[in-house]
Amino acid sequence: MDDATTLVATEYFPRISTVRQMMLAQKVWLAYGETYQKNSLRNRCYLASGQGLQRLSVPLRKGKHQSQKIYKVKIAYEEDWPLQHLKAMETNYRSAPFFLHFVDPVRLILESRPEYLVDLNWKILSLLFNVFRWHPDIACHMEFSSPAKSTISPTVKLRPYNQVFAGRFGFLADLSILDLLFCMGPEPKYILP
Repeated sequence: MDDATTLVATEYFPRISTVRQMMLAQKVWLAYGETYQKNSLRNRCYLASGQGLQRLSVPLRKGKHQSQKIYKVKIAYEEDWPLQHLKAMETNYRSAPFFLHFVDPVRLILESRPEYLVDLNWKILSLLFNVFRWHPDIACHMEFSSPAKSTISPTVKLRPYNQVFAGRFGFLADLSILDLLFCMGPEPKYILP
Protein backbone atom coordinates (compact mmCIF):
# COMPACT_ATOMS: atom_id res chain seq x y z
CA MET A 1 0.00 0.00 0.00
CA ASP A 2 1.43 3.40 -0.95
CA ASP A 3 0.91 6.86 0.58
CA ALA A 4 -1.86 7.70 -1.90
CA THR A 5 -3.94 4.73 -0.73
CA THR A 6 -6.16 4.79 2.35
CA LEU A 7 -7.16 1.57 4.09
CA VAL A 8 -10.60 1.82 5.70
CA ALA A 9 -12.57 -0.61 7.82
CA THR A 10 -16.20 -0.82 6.79
CA GLU A 11 -18.41 1.45 8.97
CA TYR A 12 -22.16 1.80 9.47
CA PHE A 13 -22.95 5.40 8.44
CA PRO A 14 -19.26 6.31 8.74
CA ARG A 15 -17.79 9.13 10.79
CA ILE A 16 -17.20 12.42 9.03
CA SER A 17 -13.43 11.96 9.48
CA THR A 18 -13.61 8.60 7.71
CA VAL A 19 -15.45 10.13 4.76
CA ARG A 20 -12.92 12.97 4.70
CA GLN A 21 -9.91 10.65 4.53
CA MET A 22 -11.60 8.59 1.83
CA MET A 23 -12.39 11.69 -0.24
CA LEU A 24 -8.79 12.93 0.06
CA ALA A 25 -7.26 9.61 -1.00
CA GLN A 26 -6.36 8.73 -4.55
CA LYS A 27 -7.36 5.12 -3.89
CA VAL A 28 -9.46 3.61 -1.11
CA TRP A 29 -9.19 0.02 0.04
CA LEU A 30 -12.05 -1.38 2.10
CA ALA A 31 -10.67 -3.97 4.52
CA TYR A 32 -13.03 -6.85 3.72
CA GLY A 33 -10.53 -9.57 4.59
CA GLU A 34 -10.16 -8.53 8.22
CA THR A 35 -11.72 -10.44 11.09
CA TYR A 36 -14.73 -8.86 12.75
CA GLN A 37 -13.84 -6.52 15.62
CA LYS A 38 -16.33 -6.31 18.46
CA ASN A 39 -17.23 -2.87 19.88
CA SER A 40 -16.18 -1.06 16.72
CA LEU A 41 -17.92 1.24 14.24
CA ARG A 42 -18.34 -1.59 11.76
CA ASN A 43 -21.93 -2.03 12.93
CA ARG A 44 -22.60 1.17 14.88
CA CYS A 45 -22.65 4.93 14.54
CA TYR A 46 -23.12 7.97 16.77
CA LEU A 47 -25.72 10.71 16.33
CA ALA A 48 -26.50 13.86 18.30
CA SER A 49 -29.62 13.62 20.47
CA GLY A 50 -31.36 15.68 23.13
CA GLN A 51 -29.41 13.70 25.74
CA GLY A 52 -26.01 14.00 24.06
CA LEU A 53 -24.48 11.23 21.96
CA GLN A 54 -26.76 8.40 20.86
CA ARG A 55 -25.31 5.13 19.64
CA LEU A 56 -27.15 3.15 16.99
CA SER A 57 -26.07 -0.49 16.63
CA VAL A 58 -26.92 -3.00 13.93
CA PRO A 59 -27.56 -6.34 15.68
CA LEU A 60 -25.63 -9.27 14.28
CA ARG A 61 -26.52 -12.93 14.09
CA LYS A 62 -25.15 -14.99 16.92
CA GLY A 63 -21.90 -16.74 16.27
CA LYS A 64 -18.18 -16.40 16.69
CA HIS A 65 -17.83 -13.02 14.99
CA GLN A 66 -14.48 -12.40 16.64
CA SER A 67 -12.79 -14.95 14.40
CA GLN A 68 -15.07 -14.50 11.39
CA LYS A 69 -14.11 -12.55 8.28
CA ILE A 70 -16.01 -9.26 8.13
CA TYR A 71 -17.54 -10.14 4.76
CA LYS A 72 -19.19 -13.21 6.35
CA VAL A 73 -20.85 -11.35 9.27
CA LYS A 74 -24.64 -11.51 8.95
CA ILE A 75 -27.22 -9.04 10.23
CA ALA A 76 -29.98 -10.13 12.63
CA TYR A 77 -33.55 -8.98 12.01
CA GLU A 78 -35.37 -10.63 14.93
CA GLU A 79 -36.17 -7.14 16.20
CA ASP A 80 -37.13 -4.31 13.86
CA TRP A 81 -33.94 -2.30 14.37
CA PRO A 82 -34.26 -0.51 10.98
CA LEU A 83 -37.51 1.05 12.22
CA GLN A 84 -35.89 1.89 15.58
CA HIS A 85 -32.96 3.58 13.82
CA LEU A 86 -35.30 5.56 11.55
CA LYS A 87 -37.35 6.69 14.57
CA ALA A 88 -34.16 7.80 16.34
CA MET A 89 -33.09 9.75 13.26
CA GLU A 90 -36.49 11.41 13.04
CA THR A 91 -36.58 12.27 16.74
CA ASN A 92 -33.07 13.74 16.62
CA TYR A 93 -33.11 15.45 13.22
CA ARG A 94 -36.68 16.22 12.14
CA SER A 95 -35.98 19.94 12.69
CA ALA A 96 -32.69 19.80 10.75
CA PRO A 97 -32.84 21.71 7.43
CA PHE A 98 -31.95 18.76 5.19
CA PHE A 99 -33.62 15.89 7.06
CA LEU A 100 -36.46 15.58 4.53
CA HIS A 101 -33.97 15.58 1.63
CA PHE A 102 -32.05 12.54 2.86
CA VAL A 103 -34.31 10.47 5.09
CA ASP A 104 -36.03 8.64 2.21
CA PRO A 105 -32.79 7.31 0.64
CA VAL A 106 -31.64 6.26 4.11
CA ARG A 107 -35.00 4.56 4.72
CA LEU A 108 -34.69 2.64 1.43
CA ILE A 109 -31.27 1.33 2.44
CA LEU A 110 -32.42 0.21 5.88
CA GLU A 111 -35.64 -1.33 4.59
CA SER A 112 -33.74 -3.30 1.93
CA ARG A 113 -32.64 -5.61 4.77
CA PRO A 114 -29.35 -6.89 3.34
CA GLU A 115 -28.14 -10.19 4.76
CA TYR A 116 -24.50 -9.17 5.27
CA LEU A 117 -23.08 -6.21 7.18
CA VAL A 118 -20.64 -5.31 4.39
CA ASP A 119 -23.56 -5.16 1.92
CA LEU A 120 -25.44 -2.73 4.17
CA ASN A 121 -22.33 -0.58 4.59
CA TRP A 122 -21.64 -0.68 0.84
CA LYS A 123 -25.15 0.62 0.12
CA ILE A 124 -24.47 3.46 2.53
CA LEU A 125 -21.19 4.30 0.78
CA SER A 126 -22.98 4.19 -2.59
CA LEU A 127 -25.47 6.75 -1.29
CA LEU A 128 -22.57 8.96 -0.20
CA PHE A 129 -20.94 8.62 -3.64
CA ASN A 130 -24.15 9.96 -5.21
CA VAL A 131 -24.88 12.68 -2.67
CA PHE A 132 -21.38 14.14 -2.75
CA ARG A 133 -20.93 13.49 -6.49
CA TRP A 134 -17.82 11.60 -5.53
CA HIS A 135 -16.37 8.94 -7.82
CA PRO A 136 -13.67 7.20 -5.81
CA ASP A 137 -11.13 4.68 -6.98
CA ILE A 138 -12.27 2.08 -4.48
CA ALA A 139 -11.60 -1.63 -4.07
CA CYS A 140 -12.11 -4.39 -1.53
CA HIS A 141 -8.88 -5.53 0.08
CA MET A 142 -9.07 -9.19 1.14
CA GLU A 143 -5.54 -9.85 2.48
CA PHE A 144 -5.97 -8.85 6.13
CA SER A 145 -6.69 -11.52 8.71
CA SER A 146 -6.64 -9.49 11.94
CA PRO A 147 -8.73 -6.35 12.48
CA ALA A 148 -7.47 -3.71 10.07
CA LYS A 149 -5.41 -0.82 11.33
CA SER A 150 -6.98 2.06 9.51
CA THR A 151 -4.70 4.63 7.91
CA ILE A 152 -7.10 7.36 9.02
CA SER A 153 -5.49 9.97 11.25
CA PRO A 154 -7.11 10.17 14.69
CA THR A 155 -6.25 13.89 14.99
CA VAL A 156 -8.26 15.19 12.02
CA LYS A 157 -9.73 18.60 12.87
CA LEU A 158 -13.15 19.16 11.41
CA ARG A 159 -14.74 22.52 10.69
CA PRO A 160 -17.69 23.18 13.05
CA TYR A 161 -21.12 23.49 11.46
CA ASN A 162 -24.64 24.17 12.77
CA GLN A 163 -25.99 21.17 14.67
CA VAL A 164 -29.47 20.61 16.04
CA PHE A 165 -28.38 20.40 19.70
CA ALA A 166 -25.40 22.79 19.59
CA GLY A 167 -27.16 25.20 21.97
CA ARG A 168 -27.29 22.47 24.60
CA PHE A 169 -24.01 20.59 24.09
CA GLY A 170 -21.82 22.77 21.88
CA PHE A 171 -20.34 21.33 18.70
CA LEU A 172 -20.10 17.52 18.78
CA ALA A 173 -17.21 16.61 16.49
CA ASP A 174 -16.86 13.59 14.24
CA LEU A 175 -20.35 12.16 14.44
CA SER A 176 -21.86 9.97 11.75
CA ILE A 177 -21.98 11.52 8.29
CA LEU A 178 -25.77 11.54 8.82
CA ASP A 179 -25.39 14.47 11.21
CA LEU A 180 -23.68 16.56 8.53
CA LEU A 181 -26.13 15.51 5.80
CA PHE A 182 -29.23 16.23 7.87
CA CYS A 183 -27.88 19.53 9.25
CA MET A 184 -25.94 21.00 6.31
CA GLY A 185 -26.63 18.90 3.22
CA PRO A 186 -23.82 17.67 0.99
CA GLU A 187 -21.37 20.46 1.84
CA PRO A 188 -17.82 19.24 1.12
CA LYS A 189 -16.39 22.39 2.74
CA TYR A 190 -17.19 20.86 6.15
CA ILE A 191 -15.36 17.66 5.22
CA LEU A 192 -12.39 18.73 3.12
CA PRO A 193 -9.57 20.96 4.42
